[in-house]
Amino acid sequence: MEALKRNIEEFLNVFPNGFVHVQGWNKGIAEHFNVVERYFFEFNQFEAAIFLEDDMILSELYLRIMDELIDYAKINEKIGYVAAYGNHYAPLDAQIQNKSKIIDMHHHWAFALLRRQWLRQKPLVDEYLALISGVDYKNRDHVKIIDFFRTKGFMPFTTSQDAVKGAIAHMSGAVRLMTFPCYGKYIGKQGVNFTEKAYEDMKFDTTILCNSSPDRLDWPSEAELDSKIAALRKAHIENLDKVNDLFPFYEKLKNA
Repeated sequence: MEALKRNIEEFLNVFPNGFVHVQGWNKGIAEHFNVVERYFFEFNQFEAAIFLEDDMILSELYLRIMDELIDYAKINEKIGYVAAYGNHYAPLDAQIQNKSKIIDMHHHWAFALLRRQWLRQKPLVDEYLALISGVDYKNRDHVKIIDFFRTKGFMPFTTSQDAVKGAIAHMSGAVRLMTFPCYGKYIGKQGVNFTEKAYEDMKFDTTILCNSSPDRLDWPSEAELDSKIAALRKAHIENLDKVNDLFPFYEKLKNA
């Protein structure tokens, strides 16, 4: 409780006009995101919201660039999510040379979600949440989740809430896009999804923040967006034939 109190005090020191929503217990990642999403999109009906966790360092340009990304996403229904943490492998000179470039978004880090996309994917997301409700998120029933998506005719790459929401977004006809330059650096060396070794193996520690903002953003054309959506949908459908490769534990757990 002391750590919680200190966190609240520190937040209000930095954001004196901010609001703190304290949960009565630890709901876990997926259910906590659901609470926050409903607050933004159901209670307040905001057109878009930015989600920031505590394991990203943001450059001072991050939020301004996110505003530009959101403004464009609002007028293109094929864009459901945007972010600006970029290609963490790229050296600084490559980032500057490609600072207008837009690429596919992968992890749900320091991202924005459009309300229309939240509504579009909500029915399937709610079914997923019902499968893991009341269970410690890290102990979720992978077999039950995999079998559920088999009935839906497609398969996410993992059973995590990020992967599930990404797959549902793609199947709904939306893409997730981000800047090529890195305006955020991931620092989550330890947590639910990462270990220090995995963090180092993926070279997140080598990320260099870009200090140059783009003069413009080169968005994919409508044809390019359609091509991306088709390829992503195809990949999720083909995952149905790769369940044992994606989830090597599946048969053992199913037959346990």
